Amino acid sequence: MGALLYDFKRSFLRPATLIALIVFILAGIGLSYMLSATLSMSSGTVSFDGYGSLNISSSVLNVQLYAYDADLNPARGTVNVTLSLVNLTQQANSPRTPYSSILVKSETFPISGYGNYSISLGTQDISMLNTSGLTPVLEIDLSTNIGSLMYLSTFNERGGNLYWCTSCLTFSGINNTEKIYGSGSVYSNENLSKAFLILDLPSGGYSLYYELVNSTILSSLSQINLSSAKYIGNVSPGANIFSLSENLSNQSLALLVMKDPQGNEYYSTIPVEQYTPGSVQRTVTSLALGASGISLFAEFFPIIVLYIVYALIAKPRGMGALEFLLARPVTRWDIYYTRYAAGVLTTITSTAVFFTSFVLGSIALIGYTLRAGQMVLLFLGVTGALVAFYSLCYFISTVASSGRYLALSVFLYIFFTIILSIIASVVAFELYGTSGNLFDMLQKLRYELDYFSPLGLTEFASYFVSRSLSLAPSVASSVINPALVIASGILWIAVPFVAGWFIFKKANLST
Repeated sequence: MGALLYDFKRSFLRPATLIALIVFILAGIGLSYMLSATLSMSSGTVSFDGYGSLNISSSVLNVQLYAYDADLNPARGTVNVTLSLVNLTQQANSPRTPYSSILVKSETFPISGYGNYSISLGTQDISMLNTSGLTPVLEIDLSTNIGSLMYLSTFNERGGNLYWCTSCLTFSGINNTEKIYGSGSVYSNENLSKAFLILDLPSGGYSLYYELVNSTILSSLSQINLSSAKYIGNVSPGANIFSLSENLSNQSLALLVMKDPQGNEYYSTIPVEQYTPGSVQRTVTSLALGASGISLFAEFFPIIVLYIVYALIAKPRGMGALEFLLARPVTRWDIYYTRYAAGVLTTITSTAVFFTSFVLGSIALIGYTLRAGQMVLLFLGVTGALVAFYSLCYFISTVASSGRYLALSVFLYIFFTIILSIIASVVAFELYGTSGNLFDMLQKLRYELDYFSPLGLTEFASYFVSRSLSLAPSVASSVINPALVIASGILWIAVPFVAGWFIFKKANLST
């Protein structure tokens, strides 16, 4: 055990290994930043419901927003609120003219789920708003660590004030002419139904109910009976968020009924939007599995692996240092297995450091990372691939001198990472030409060739993770067999190790 720890420290604490570790720690953190930057510029991962009012007499612009991600969790980030003026008539007459506007006011605020923002307007701002021929518009730019969204629209005039909304809701009185305004959305899947509402109410004490409807009964809304509606809860001015007990996944429309403290009733219809949970997780996973993600580490770290073998076996053997060790009370087996195990430990530790830096970085930056099961599977795949390549290089070090070892190991690295893919592309093109299934056949052939590469375990692990998220290519299912994947990994590790031992125990260690 002492010899193993000694060799492990020698291999792990080598300058080249430490430099590589620092590089890959930075790579893990850099991958987290890349995920954050890519997600923050993407669309479809965040949404918001908004309601605003522009009171000219009090010179105040009020904007309420509720921001959430594609999994309906509160979104955190910043929101930029911009009030500007445009000439809609000129824009309509010259649609090809570049869009231009006059800035009135712009401010940026932090947001964490719900935000209620009031912006004071100066005398000059109000004067600009009263300019004849120009229409005020409100632009909302939401930027979060997992996505961004921009919404631009004009105001509606009511009672001398201007109002703005996204996903607008209008509750009409059932037995009166009054109306209540707001915005909101309802989402549903087989397991969850959720409602986000921002309501412009004069006070609290309102009760909210819902009923599943279809468009054929909208003409009879005046005969709504609350006894047939389901109670959601009390609502108040501002944001109201509810989880509904009923599965709405097969519905396209819901009827909302609100009752004020005096018993007056109001109704509005709202579309039910279907959503698929886990979309943010799928995006994070697909980016992490991409060419500039975890596979980048798996592709370049074998260079360090072959250097570790060179430092532990090939170079000492060429210098006669291994022969010198045999003069001590150690056997060839002691030298062979302790140095092999030390390199394996270095490989496992280095991979663990990279994965740890990536996980901590992604959680800190975007609040998401790979799931535990996915992380374990990828770690096993990457580690298994690196250990398999280490075993192959270790075998080469027993049959070749130090100079030849470097040449052979570098050639094999290039062969497995580059040439094998080229061979697959050439064979696929020769067999299928430019037919429509060329890409599918190329993917299939590459997975087949991965069985014949020690680095193929990384690709197999990526496939199983992608399959768990329904992102894997369907053509691969006929090629990839878990039992064969495990067997190929064991053979790539065990066969070179055993064969190398039979050669090493009889080899001349002074050359």
